[in-house]
Amino acid sequence: MSEEFDFEEFVICARYGELDDMKAMMQNYLESHPDANICNLASKKNAYGSTALHMAAANSHLDIMEYLINDCMFTKKELEIKNEEGNTPLHWAALNGFFDGVKLLITAGASGNVKNNADKEPGYYAELKGHQDIVNYILRTIPTEVIDNTLDNNAEITQTKTKSGATKISLKKI
Repeated sequence: MSEEFDFEEFVICARYGELDDMKAMMQNYLESHPDANICNLASKKNAYGSTALHMAAANSHLDIMEYLINDCMFTKKELEIKNEEGNTPLHWAALNGFFDGVKLLITAGASGNVKNNADKEPGYYAELKGHQDIVNYILRTIPTEVIDNTLDNNAEITQTKTKSGATKISLKKI
């Protein structure tokens, strides 16, 4: 029987976009451990609390994100795993302006209003870095009742037009 699954290496492969290596690692391990749970293996954290999905989202590797979400059958639980700072893969994709990654995560079931240890949601980081298209997309996907609750707690939604004619949506404390 082979050694334990090297999840540190699996996460490193996700960081550098090495999908074929990730698939080979998973296949080799599952051949010698047929009862292993692919989802549990693929969602293990590295020494910094990040998963392969965190690394793929942070480094714009859509193919790896699709593999993890679809082939490894990730659920909302795995999509919203937090690292040591409380960031989810969506926080990383939003921060780095990875719009396709943001769309994939939200379409797969990740919530746009999960807060990290600094009490910040993914859209905050997208706005901080000037990724307004991501901010707008995330805000449009947050359920109305969540926004209503936020508005009841001294916040407001503003819509303004940018120079290019796009609509900028912001959620700000008042």
